[in-house]
Amino acid sequence: MMLPNDAVEYARTATFDENTVPEKLLKDHNLKAGAWGLLVVEEGSLELVFDSRTERIGAGQAAVIPPIELHHVRPLGAVRFYVIFHRLP
Repeated sequence: MMLPNDAVEYARTATFDENTVPEKLLKDHNLKAGAWGLLVVEEGSLELVFDSRTERIGAGQAAVIPPIELHHVRPLGAVRFYVIFHRLP
């Protein structure tokens, strides 16, 4: 999945690791309608778990989180990651 071509960045989380990832990211949650996330892994790896699929994201990779779709993250050992939020102008 890709971000819409005209999506613009509007917020970014802090960088989290396996010890500082907020509890709410470890449980099912979703983004608002019209908002996309770009989960970027700097070091290590994690799983991005949706109802119908699981994506493994490693260092130097990113994954798109679409609006409304329930998801959570599952760190796979030591990891550093952040999320950049986008919306349409």
